[in-house]
Amino acid sequence: MALLRETRPEKLNVTRFSKRPGTDAAEMKGLGGTIKKERSKAMSDLKLDIVGEAYEEMVGEVREDVLVVEDGTADSVKCRDGAYRQIIVQNADDHGIEIGDFVDLEITGQNTVYAFGEPL
Repeated sequence: MALLRETRPEKLNVTRFSKRPGTDAAEMKGLGGTIKKERSKAMSDLKLDIVGEAYEEMVGEVREDVLVVEDGTADSVKCRDGAYRQIIVQNADDHGIEIGDFVDLEITGQNTVYAFGEPL
């Protein structure tokens, strides 16, 4: 957890350890489900805090050459910037934005795991 607080990675896969037959770890004494669950939740919560702060810091910035990668809900599209951060553009049809386009966006808000962008 200290390493996560220090390095602040924006991408992190939190997976609980489970023994696999035929591995050295299969013979190890386990921690028990409750401890693993508590630790997993604590790490997931920290991950969301770190990611939320990163997206909050983006608000007000301009991201250039953001790639539109897929349709979102309603009339929105999902985009990825150069750091693979997800940015949602709403009302994509009104802006003539389609999958495969590169767009310049002003980041107008965030929702912990993605940002909202407005085309420039």
